[in-house]
Amino acid sequence: MHTTRARGEIWLCGGAINTPNCCYCRGWPAAELAKWGIAQVVELAGVGQNLQDHPVVYVPFAIPAPSSIAEWETAANLATWQAHGTGVASSNISEATAFVRTAAHVARPDLQYHFCPMVVTNTPATHGFSLGATLLRPASRGFVALASPDPLAAPLIQPNYLAEEVDMAVLVAGVRLARRLAGTTAFAPHQPTELGRHGRRAG
Repeated sequence: MHTTRARGEIWLCGGAINTPNCCYCRGWPAAELAKWGIAQVVELAGVGQNLQDHPVVYVPFAIPAPSSIAEWETAANLATWQAHGTGVASSNISEATAFVRTAAHVARPDLQYHFCPMVVTNTPATHGFSLGATLLRPASRGFVALASPDPLAAPLIQPNYLAEEVDMAVLVAGVRLARRLAGTTAFAPHQPTELGRHGRRAG
């Protein structure tokens, strides 16, 4: 344990999860702290509330030609990356992105697409690509709460994904648009076939 003291204001920047977990140990509603036997030092309203996250749905497609980075983890590819910083192992996976509106009445983009030159599923290596529809402005709100009086223990995280119907509607629209994109003439030469659960061909 390391102790650091300051004479002025302290800014705690531990991220969306660690910051509230740390604040809980000395602030927030007294009743919540009393449950864990923690003495309150200061009232900090709203700590751990209003948690927002961005769920993503990947729509994977298989292609017949070996032109993706499905086999990037080979010893040869890793050696090339380690020696020269090049090759398929140097890919950041999300090679392209797009911001779109799912409906005409939406004032600004509500979805972000990530194009990945590989199948993003828990399946054996299959050549293909994936279009990931990411919810940009979720209406659902979650929270972070204490799960233990131990400040080093992991907190309770409840993201409340898709608690608001509008979030589900936007992601469903995103999946449909991903299918339309894969069916455009730009992708036609690659002969994409959508993969369903567990890597099976959809349809």
